[in-house]
Amino acid sequence: MSRSIRTAAVVLLGAAALTGCTAPGATSPEPTTETGAEMSENATIEELRADAKRVLGALHGIVPAAPEKDEFLSRIDALAPASCGSSGALRLAPALEGGGIEDPAAFVDEAERILAELGIPSTPEDRNGVLDGDAYVGAGLPDGRMVAIQAGPERTMVQYETACSDHESLRDALDQASDEALETGDDAPQSAPKPSRWGIHG
Repeated sequence: MSRSIRTAAVVLLGAAALTGCTAPGATSPEPTTETGAEMSENATIEELRADAKRVLGALHGIVPAAPEKDEFLSRIDALAPASCGSSGALRLAPALEGGGIEDPAAFVDEAERILAELGIPSTPEDRNGVLDGDAYVGAGLPDGRMVAIQAGPERTMVQYETACSDHESLRDALDQASDEALETGDDAPQSAPKPSRWGIHG
């Protein structure tokens, strides 16, 4: 594979992952397709949790060797918010990881079908084909919600980022997670998830 093809593919999903959400109160571009479930401008953490569960719950069934669904969804309830960057807003960025896939391209096709049903369509420009045995695709909405998928023979990863919000419930949840970390001696929640080269957070 040429370096130029690989570089173009990295830039594509990297750009999708780094696209900041619209700051609360700002005007979003008009969507050109039917969008997913509508979100309030400054969604509560419960609304963001419900949105993340809706998307990742729908994709859970096609991810091999994924955690038991109820257990996984309960992790979203315990997930600390992550930073949206300089805006000061917060979002949730849960990830669903599973085992390897024999046919990554077919998996991506099925994932795209599910995402389209959820109102989060991808375009041909969002796909990167199969590189070194792994297939990659991203999809997003004008309000900042984004899905990045990596599927290959060794692992499958689905990363979801919710819209950003300034609602005080997210700040309260982050403070609570930090306090609990101090009490237990665990590492404090990071202000932002660290993306991999493909926009999948590790």
